[in-house]
Amino acid sequence: MVSLRKAASLFLIVIISLRIAASDDIYFSKIGIEHGLSQLTVMSIYQDELGTMWFGTREGVNRYNGSSIEVFNPVQSDTNSLGGSNIKNICGNQAGQVFIQTPGSINEYNLYTGQMQIIDRNTVTDAIAYGKNCLWIAERNTLYSYCNGKKKSYLAFPTGTSATKCIFQSSDERLFIGTISSGVIVIDQNKKSRTALGDCSPVSSIFEDSKKNIWIGTWQNGLYKLNNDGSTENYTATNPLSRYKISADFVRAIAEDNNGNIWVGTKNGLDKLSIESGIVKHYSADESNDRQLSNESVWALTKDKQGTIWVGTYFGGVNYFNPEIDFYTFHNFTNGSLQNKPYPIISDIIEDENNNLYLCTEGDGLIYYNPKTKIYKNYRTETSNTNSLSTNNIKTSYYDRANHTLWLGMHLGGLCKFDTKTATITRYSKVKPEWEQSDVVRAIIPYHNKLLIGTYNGIFSFEPETGVFEPLRIKGKELVRYCVDMKLDDKNRLWIAGNGLMWYNITTGASKTYQPENNDSTSIANNGIIKLLIDKHHTMWVATSGGGVNRFNEAGHNFVRYDSKHSGLKNDFISNIRESQYGYLIVTTTHGFSILDAENNKTFNYGIENGLPLNSLYNGGICVTRSGEIYIAGMNGMVSFFEENLTVPHRPYTVNLINLSINNMPVKPGDKSGILKQSLPFTREITLDYTQTMITIEVASNNYIPANRPIFRYKVEGFSNQWTTIPQAINKLNFMNLSAGNYMLMVEAVSPVDGLVVASTNLKIVVKPPYYKTWYAYIAYVLLVLLMIWRYLIFNHSKVLLKTSLEYEKKQIEHIEEVNQSKLRFFTNISHEFRTPLTLIAGQVDMLLQMHKVQPAIYNRILSIKRNTANMQNLINELLEFRKSEQGHLTLKVSEHDLVKFLYEIYISFSEYANFRQINFNFECTDEAIPIAKGSI
Repeated sequence: MVSLRKAASLFLIVIISLRIAASDDIYFSKIGIEHGLSQLTVMSIYQDELGTMWFGTREGVNRYNGSSIEVFNPVQSDTNSLGGSNIKNICGNQAGQVFIQTPGSINEYNLYTGQMQIIDRNTVTDAIAYGKNCLWIAERNTLYSYCNGKKKSYLAFPTGTSATKCIFQSSDERLFIGTISSGVIVIDQNKKSRTALGDCSPVSSIFEDSKKNIWIGTWQNGLYKLNNDGSTENYTATNPLSRYKISADFVRAIAEDNNGNIWVGTKNGLDKLSIESGIVKHYSADESNDRQLSNESVWALTKDKQGTIWVGTYFGGVNYFNPEIDFYTFHNFTNGSLQNKPYPIISDIIEDENNNLYLCTEGDGLIYYNPKTKIYKNYRTETSNTNSLSTNNIKTSYYDRANHTLWLGMHLGGLCKFDTKTATITRYSKVKPEWEQSDVVRAIIPYHNKLLIGTYNGIFSFEPETGVFEPLRIKGKELVRYCVDMKLDDKNRLWIAGNGLMWYNITTGASKTYQPENNDSTSIANNGIIKLLIDKHHTMWVATSGGGVNRFNEAGHNFVRYDSKHSGLKNDFISNIRESQYGYLIVTTTHGFSILDAENNKTFNYGIENGLPLNSLYNGGICVTRSGEIYIAGMNGMVSFFEENLTVPHRPYTVNLINLSINNMPVKPGDKSGILKQSLPFTREITLDYTQTMITIEVASNNYIPANRPIFRYKVEGFSNQWTTIPQAINKLNFMNLSAGNYMLMVEAVSPVDGLVVASTNLKIVVKPPYYKTWYAYIAYVLLVLLMIWRYLIFNHSKVLLKTSLEYEKKQIEHIEEVNQSKLRFFTNISHEFRTPLTLIAGQVDMLLQMHKVQPAIYNRILSIKRNTANMQNLINELLEFRKSEQGHLTLKVSEHDLVKFLYEIYISFSEYANFRQINFNFECTDEAIPIAKGSI
C-alpha cells in the first residue's frame, strides 16, 4: 500500500511537471479591455504596411499602434462610417487600403486619407480575401473581383455548392474556396474548378506554408494538409492514425512561424506542430497563470513582419508572442505542495554537483528543484520533527560541495545542515542563546575546517564536528555587533557589511572601517549595504541600498561608484549581485536586473518593458550554473536564461508619426485646418501659422517584441541640436511657441546594446510668421522706409532751395532797402538843399512885400510866390517827415481844418496861371465852410 501510494504521488508529480514544461516555453503578452480593446472576442487580425495591427471584434474594429488603440464603430449620421459592429474579416493590399467585412457590408479604409467608405452595402457577403492584385468577394455562390474601385463578376459556382466560408489565393494564383458543406474548391488561372477536399465539415481557414503546402482547418474534422505531391493528410484529436494529435478537431486558424513550425488555433487552445520532429506542443488557458493564454478558444492567428504570432481569442482579447526571442524560461511552483499559495520569495539559489537546484525561501522552507524534469520537493519545519528545518525563513546558504552539505542560515532559527545525499537535516538552533538575535544568520563562509557565521548580533566561529559557536573577537572584544554579509579575500581580510563596511585581517589583526563622506565621491556611497562580492580578479564589490554598486580601489583605499546617474543602472536600490561567466556583473534591483560592464562603464537594463516576466526582483536570489544558465528569482516567480541570449538581434521595424494635434485639437487629413493633405505617417512636411502654438505628435513603431525594445530619442533641428531621450512610458511629443521658421523633427530608435540607430523618421515643420513678419510685410517696410528717405531727401532739397531763395530774397530786400535808403538819403539831402534856396527866396519875397511902393498887381504876384514857396517848404518838410516815418520817429498830430478854405487856397494858386493859359478856371462852393473833424483822419 505504501509503495502504491508513493507511485501515485510520483505519477502526480510527473503529470504536474509535464504540465509546467508544456506551458512555460512561451510567454504570452496580452491586450484587453484595460488597454483600450473595445471587446474581448477577437475574430480577425491584420497588419497593414505601417505595421499597425487591426483587430476585428463584435464591437467594431480596433487599430493598435503599439501604445494606443483607436476604435471604429458605425456612426448613424455618417453613411461612410463602418457598416456594422460585428466584424467578420479584415484584410488589405499593403498599399494603403484595408478592407473590413461586416454581416451587411464591405468597408474600405484608406490609410493615406484616413477615410472610411462602404464599397458594397445591403448584400449578403459570405467571405472576402485579398489576393495578388484584387479583393475577392463571395456572394450567393458567385465570386467577384474588386479592383480600382470596380466590382466585377468572376465566376459562378456550380449549382448546389454550399455557401462560402473562406477564400484564399495561393502563391501560384490558384483560388481555394472553403465552403460550409461542399468541401474545398480549387479554381485555376483559366477559371477551371475542381474539388480539392470533399466530405468535410465547414471550412474555417485556409493557409499556405513556406513550402507551398496548403493547410485547411475545419470545424469538425480537424486539420488537413494538401501536400505538393497531391497527397492529403488529416490531423485530428481523436483519430488514432493521425500523425499529429492536435488538441481539438475544431480548428479555426492556422499560421507558420519563421522556424517553419505550424501553429493551429482550436477551441481548446493553441498547438505548435514541429514538422521535422513530429512533436505537437499544446498551450492552453489558465486563469491562475497570466503567462498562459487568456482564453483557450482561439479564433484568429497572424504572423507579423517581425515573426511575432498574434492570437485572437473568444472572450480573452489578443495574445501575442515571438517564438524565437522569448528566451526567458519561467519556473512555476504554484502546483503541488505550494498550490494555492503566493509565489515563494527565494532569497538564495544553490546548484549541486548534479545540476539540481536548492531554493532557499523566506517563509516556505527549502525547495529541491530539478530543472530538467520540473519536479520539485518542499522541505519545511515540522513541529514534532527535530530533524526538520528550525524555521521556514532561510536568509542565506553555503554549499560544501566536497561533503555534499548545504548549510542554511535561518531567521530566528540559527543554523541548519542539509545532507544532499540523504536529505537529512540537522539543527543548530541556538548560536548564542543569551544574545538577542544571534540566531538570525545572514552570512556563512568557510574558513579552514570551520565556518564563520555572521548574525544580527556578532560573528561566530563554528566547529561543524562539535557544533560549538565561539564569538570572533579582536583583543577580547567582539568584532562587530551586526552583520548582513561577509566575504574573505585572498589577503586574509574578512570584509564585513553591517553598520557600514570594515575589514579585519585574521592573520595580523589589522582592521579598517569605511564610512560615507558627504563631500567625497570616492567614499562608499552609504551604510545601507546589502551584499558583498569578490570577483575572479579578487576585486571587492559592494551592493548598497540607494547608492548603486561600489567597487573597492585597492591602490587608493577608496571606492568607484556605479549608479543610475553615472553608469545607467536601472535602479540604485540593489538587492543582489553576482558575476557572470563572461566577467560581467549581474545586478538585481526592485525594477529588474542590469548587466554591468564595469571595464567599459556600460550597463544593459532588463525589465518588464523589454520582456522580463518578473515585476520585481527585491530580495531575490541569483545563481549562475556551470552550464552558464542564469537563474534569477523575484517577488512573483523565477526565470532562467543564458547570457548569450540577452543580446537579441534587432528585428527590422519602422518608426512612424501617427497622430497630430494642434492647440489640443486633433488634426485629420482634409479637415478645415488644411494642415494635412494625407495621414501623418505619409506626410513629410506640415505648415502652421503663428496662432498654432501648441503641437502634439504621437510616436509609434511596429515593434511588438518587448525584448527588442529600443531607446527612442528626438531632436528638432532649427531649435536644438541636442538629442532628447523619450521615456519608456511616453509616446507623445509636445512643442510650444515655436517661433517662425523651418524645423526638422527627427525621431530615432536606438539599440540599447550597441547604440546603433535601428529605425528613424522625420517631419519638416514650417511655422509661418504673422502677417506683420511676412516677406511681403518686410518688403512693404523697406519700401516705406525708402519712401520716407526719398521724401526726406526731397524735403531737405526743398529746404535748401527755400533757404537759398530766402537768402536771395533777403539780399534783394537788403539791396532794395539799401537803394531805398540811398534814395531817402538823396531825397533828404536834396530836400535840405531845396530848403536853403527856398529860405533865401522866401526871405527875398518877404523883403519885397515889406516895400511900400509896390503896385497891387505886383504885390499879388509876390504874395503868390510867397504862398507857393511856403507850399514847397511844406512838401520838403513832408519829405523829411517821411524819413522820420521810416525810422519810426514820426508822431501823428491831428487838428481841425476847413476844407473850403484849403481848396480855395489851391484855386488861388492856379488861377493866374490858368488865366495866362486862357483857361476858364473858377471856384464855386455852396458852403462857406466845411470843417474836417479830428476823428475822420
